[in-house]
Amino acid sequence: MALTIKIQSLSSEEFDNLPYSKAREALAVTTPSQDRIYVRNSNIEDFNKLLVMHEIDHLFEKVPTDVGPDGERYFA
Repeated sequence: MALTIKIQSLSSEEFDNLPYSKAREALAVTTPSQDRIYVRNSNIEDFNKLLVMHEIDHLFEKVPTDVGPDGERYFA
């Protein structure tokens, strides 16, 4: 069965309005239970790619890191 990951690049204002407790201080957030990745758009393509790759790592890590109170994972 293939895994489908939804990735969204958001403006800072959109990102700050995500319903996660640490969104305002983070650059990216992953919700493993929903296979979703949100990235604060930096307007630097290579940096945005690095953020996405970091969050993909969070989806597959055996020992969760950078975990928020609802199971979300952050790049802060």
